[in-house]
Amino acid sequence: MRTFDLVVHNETRQLPIYALVVAKGGPYLTPSTSEGLTIHNQKGRVECKKITMKQFAENSLTDPMGRTVVDKTGVTGEYDFDFRYAEDQAVPSPDSDLPDFLTALRQHLGLRLESQQGPVDVIVIDRAEKASATEAV
Repeated sequence: MRTFDLVVHNETRQLPIYALVVAKGGPYLTPSTSEGLTIHNQKGRVECKKITMKQFAENSLTDPMGRTVVDKTGVTGEYDFDFRYAEDQAVPSPDSDLPDFLTALRQHLGLRLESQQGPVDVIVIDRAEKASATEAV
């Protein structure tokens, strides 16, 4: 059997985040008529049912944006929405009339992302030692 020693701790650091905020003239949200929470993030499509803005920021935006997204919209309640966007922003397709993700977010929901600094929970590695062979007892 091989074992290794790993010691970690959690701490909060001030790091770059995105704040989900209401865009000029927004928001354009439809109150939910759905039975339960549904979140579908697919390439080129976001479909959510009975979702709060906090859930949307944390569950739908944080991973694809590559940094923590926090809800600063001030919008309460649960909403249903479904929008499409161009999958690859780096190589726009000439036959696609779909907007990039950030434009779709603004056009369809009246929301935008604003770069800020904010508290982010991180895991800090205090010590990691190479694996060593041990005898089974």
